[in-house]
Amino acid sequence: MADAQQPSSPKAPPKPFRLFDVDDRYRKMAARRGGPARDQAIRQALIQIDQQKPQFDAWLDEDLKALTELVASAAGGQPGEDWLQAAADRSRGVRDIAKTLKLEILASVANALCAVLDVVLAKGGEVRIDALQRHVEAIALARGHALRGLSPDRMSEMDDSLRAVVARVAKK
Repeated sequence: MADAQQPSSPKAPPKPFRLFDVDDRYRKMAARRGGPARDQAIRQALIQIDQQKPQFDAWLDEDLKALTELVASAAGGQPGEDWLQAAADRSRGVRDIAKTLKLEILASVANALCAVLDVVLAKGGEVRIDALQRHVEAIALARGHALRGLSPDRMSEMDDSLRAVVARVAKK
């Protein structure tokens, strides 16, 4: 007897779907007439950031000081409880403020430190204090006025070495 194949049932056509716009308060506010044009709003936002730069600088210095102290205490064998998470939070603060202030090298170095700390926190592995110290030193160097306005591609050796540290930590 030959193998009998069961007739396949024809697939039902997909049910039609309906796209609709979400009608929420924010969309209505954005669509209403009046208010500044987009370019003008961006200019105003940039002016406000420029006016608040001293406050951002103070926040940046505070996060950098706390980060330096956390890594120094860990290097001295006296890390506090949850110091690694606190260091990750502070490094994110440095990165975010540096991006806001358009300090590209500082943001790049802080981002590399964030990557190292994220890997260590995710894997729960051993912390290479010397790697953290090198990143904090590079952040302090990037914070200096001599490097303001430079892009990371102008500091390719430092950027490459920090990427190598991140790659090494990620392998473990």
